[in-house]
Amino acid sequence: SSGINAEYGYQRVVAESDRTIAQGLRSFATKALGTMPSPLLFGAILDKTCSVWRETEDGVVGNCWLYDLHSLMIAFVMLRFGLMSASALCYWAAWWWMKEEPATKLENENDEQDD
Repeated sequence: SSGINAEYGYQRVVAESDRTIAQGLRSFATKALGTMPSPLLFGAILDKTCSVWRETEDGVVGNCWLYDLHSLMIAFVMLRFGLMSASALCYWAAWWWMKEEPATKLENENDEQDD
C-alpha cells in the first residue's frame, strides 16, 4: 500500500511535462540505493560479529567459522530500525512539503493572473 501512496505523491508533485524524466530518475535512485549499499552494510555487520576467523598456515585470514549470534541479532535489528526511521523521516518530509494540492496552487496562480 505504501507503493501506491508514494506513486500518488509523486504524481502530485511533479509537473506533467517532467513526469517521464522524474520517473526514470526515481527508478534509478531506488535501484541504486536499494541494491548497492545493502551488500556492503550486511557484509560489514557479518565481519564485525565474527568471533572465529579461519586462518591458513601462512596467516591469511579466510571466512568466518563462528558468529556472535547475540551481537548479530542486535546489529540487524538496529540496522532495520535505522533504515525504517530514515524512511519514515523522508515520508514525513514529503508530507510536510506537499500539504497543498497542486491544483489549488494552479487555481490561485490563474486567479492572480486574471486580476
